[in-house]
Amino acid sequence: MAGGFSEAQISEWRLHANGTIRPRFGFAGTENRRTCHLHAHHVYWRFNFDIRTPRHNVVEEFNDPPSVGNHNWHTKQFEICQLRDAAHKRCWHVRNTLSGEAYDIVPGPHDGVPTAYGIAMPD
Repeated sequence: MAGGFSEAQISEWRLHANGTIRPRFGFAGTENRRTCHLHAHHVYWRFNFDIRTPRHNVVEEFNDPPSVGNHNWHTKQFEICQLRDAAHKRCWHVRNTLSGEAYDIVPGPHDGVPTAYGIAMPD
């Protein structure tokens, strides 16, 4: 496009046999002296884990030391925005209450950190 800026975005999910999920988000653009200014892109991921069925699933959150009361595990009843919290060793367990099948969601040591711009916003 003459005199404009064209940008492309590509999402890619790398699912590994050991359970690691490595999302990738790519950006590309064409140069234009009027629009090629240094800028940053921010990507936010939202997960919905259904195991076998869309119903009969429960999400449990672990915090050590406990973040609420004196128990490490708490069941989350509604969709929420929860950030990683290394100080509490936060992780999640998603389980189908009928089959017993489950996933553990554990933040990795090389996950990025949000910038001042990266503020979670409720729906």
